[in-house]
Parts: sequence; structure tokens; C-alpha cells
Amino acid sequence: MFDGIIRLVAYFLTYSYIKINVKPISFLMLIAVVIIVSGCIEPEKPQQVEVVREVLRYVCPDGTTIVSNITMCPKREYVCPDMRTIVDDPASCPREEEKEDDSAVCDKLSTGTYTGSYSNIRDQCYFGFAISKSDGKLCLKVIDSYTRASCFSTLAMNLNNMSICDLAGGSKDDCYEALAGKLKDPSVCAKITSRYDKDTCYLNMVYTVREESICLGISSQQTKDSCYSTLAYYTYNSEYCSKITSVPTQDTCLTNLAYYKNDVSLCNELSTPAGVKNCIAYINRTKNYYGSGYTY
Repeated sequence: MFDGIIRLVAYFLTYSYIKINVKPISFLMLIAVVIIVSGCIEPEKPQQVEVVREVLRYVCPDGTTIVSNITMCPKREYVCPDMRTIVDDPASCPREEEKEDDSAVCDKLSTGTYTGSYSNIRDQCYFGFAISKSDGKLCLKVIDSYTRASCFSTLAMNLNNMSICDLAGGSKDDCYEALAGKLKDPSVCAKITSRYDKDTCYLNMVYTVREESICLGISSQQTKDSCYSTLAYYTYNSEYCSKITSVPTQDTCLTNLAYYKNDVSLCNELSTPAGVKNCIAYINRTKNYYGSGYTY
């Protein structure tokens, strides 16, 4: 662009010299001005465009290594099930040889019962293998229903697995009750279908898990009263005696608690004057017998 302007000015000066008849001195002065001006003006430099190239990054399967090419990722190592072979692809692990089922020997045993047993030798064999291998499928091979139920119950107890009790047939309630006691978990009692067995499960549970919510789960009022009485004894809290609906049972609860705590004031909460009198006399006899009183 700058060169074009110079050429245009030069053309104009030449034209003026020829056509207009400008004097030589003036013409030379104009040329000098153009040269001076041309030295002051710098020509525009072409603008350089910076090209930004995007570099791709990959996160390797190990979750930490970042590379520009996925083939640069380090190989992952896998330990095969034999706990010896290490490979970079689980499919490359050597196949384990199938082991012979040693429980198959049970099928060769007699199915007849022997003296003093309710089941046959074959069933006892599968029972033993099922427990030693922790394999419920072997319990299914037991023919006798009682032995099979006992197999599942024992397995459930060993594995602390409540769902195995569902396979115990007619003995599943017994399985739930035993497991509830072992786990000290009242929620297992709720799985019992028999109302009587469920109440018994809750009542036995309160001896170790001393919470009122256990008594609330009992449907029989008589058993619930026994639950509150037991809870009062183990917590030394007379408020549980007041929750008992049977008056005689409530009086017995207060009398026993007064005795265990050596607290005559609890006798005054009994329902009858005669009961209060007998309770106080009973506590006093205890004090006289043991001196300073007797407590657990």
C-alpha cells in the first residue's frame, strides 16, 4: 500500500513538471520532501497468526496416570484366583481344575437308621459335609425332613445368615428364635410365624437387650406383663412395674424390686394395705437377717 502511494506521488510530480512546467528547483524540492516523508513512515508488517494445536490427554484405567497416547498407559496387573499367577488380562488366568466332590461318598452309605438315631447314616454324612463346607446345597441332599431342617438351622447359625432359616421347613421358627438370641437382634423374632414362638422369642430377648420396645412387640398380655417384670428387675426401674396390667403381677414386681433394691418405699405402691404391710415386714426381716440389708 505504501509503495503505491510513492508511485502515485512520483507520477504527479512528473506530470506537474512536464505539463504544468514547474521550475526545476521547485521540482527537486518536492522530490526531497517525498523522500524524507517516505523515510519517516514504516511500512505495515504482516500480522502473524499464532496457531494453537490442541493436545489430547487420556486418563489411564488406573485412574491416576495421564498420557497423550492411550497406548502409553501402564499395563494393569491382575492376580488370578489361584493367588499365584499374575496377568494383565483376567481372561488369561489359567482355569482351575475341577475338584472331585468328596461329599459324593455319602451316596454310597446306607439309608437305614441305626440304633439311637432318628436319621440314617447317609443323611448324617451330608449334614456333616454341609456344615464343614458351609454349603447349603448339601443340606438339600438330606432325605429326612427333620435332619434337613436341622442342617439349614445349624448352617444359618454358623453363618449368621437369617435367609437360610427360610429353607429350614417346619423348623424355620426355631431357627429364627435361635439366631435372634445369638445375634441379639429382636428384628429376627418378627420373622417367626407362630404367635406363641414369636412372643417367647421377644421375652427371651429382653434378658440381653433391655429395651421396652421388645415388650411392645409381644401380643399376649400375660407374656407382655412378664416382659415388663423382667425389664424392671434387670434395670432396677419401678416404672416398668406400673405398666403391668395384672394387679397381682404388678404387686409381685414391686415387692421383688423392693427386695432387690432394699427399698421399703416401693412397698407403699402396692395395691392393698395388706400387701404393703407384708412387703415392709418382708424387707425388715431381710435387713435383720443380713444386717445392713441384702441387695443384688
